[in-house]
Amino acid sequence: MQAVYPLSLILIPCTPLYNSLLKTIETIQELQALKVPLMVLITDYQSLEEQDQARSTLQSNFTDLNFFFFKHSRIIENSMRKGLSFKELSMQTPLSRIHYKTFITEYQRL
Repeated sequence: MQAVYPLSLILIPCTPLYNSLLKTIETIQELQALKVPLMVLITDYQSLEEQDQARSTLQSNFTDLNFFFFKHSRIIENSMRKGLSFKELSMQTPLSRIHYKTFITEYQRL
């Protein structure tokens, strides 16, 4: 596997579901040969316990991962259903600005 552009980071999305964690482990194993820092984006978790369980499962297999987290939010479903970006959805109405504020803040941090 050879990258076309120099990579500073690879972002790997993952949910706490069992099959997602297995695929994430396989993906990480394949990408480690690139010698690029890996960041796992754990998303769609419902509780801190679910977040911690996903992180600890991955950490038990790898020691050099970085993590970022997006808790479950309807904005992801709404984005796919309506074909709008997160930013477009959050700017639709004053209520959507308030409702999606936490998610948008975390998204911008990423």
